Amino acid sequence: MKTNIKTNLHDQLLQARERGLKNLQEEGLKPHGKLLGMDVFSWQNPDVYLLINTMHAFPFPVIWIAQSVDWDRVISEDKSILDQLEVTIIYDGPSDERYSVHSKEPFKIVKKSSLQNALEYLNRLNAFKSVLLFTSSGADRMDRLEEFSEYLTMHQIRR
Repeated sequence: MKTNIKTNLHDQLLQARERGLKNLQEEGLKPHGKLLGMDVFSWQNPDVYLLINTMHAFPFPVIWIAQSVDWDRVISEDKSILDQLEVTIIYDGPSDERYSVHSKEPFKIVKKSSLQNALEYLNRLNAFKSVLLFTSSGADRMDRLEEFSEYLTMHQIRR
């Protein structure tokens, strides 16, 4: 009986570890190489505090392609993140461009109605020596990651 309980517990621990590793692979910060001189990263279901710390740690200004829920969570926790952000492109709301004034210089927030529209806007930016960070959360995050990955495949120069 003890052997059976140990085996069952061992199997449960292995399954839990496998689930944890799978979640980490799906949801951690992932590098994607370079795009137009920018270092490119994606992050699915980011933890707000890890996301804030990561953006502060980047050595270059950040162009952040985000959902409004992620933007709202980050800006409510840390308004100083504005110093690190070059532009934020929010891709799940009504389209408009607006500027908010921050203590140092204008900060640009662009809202687009879809990820495709956000990526088209990205093509117009001249952002050499920046970090491009794409985040998505929620049930359709993997579909959005796939759309972002397809965009990278079409636009990155392979060496």
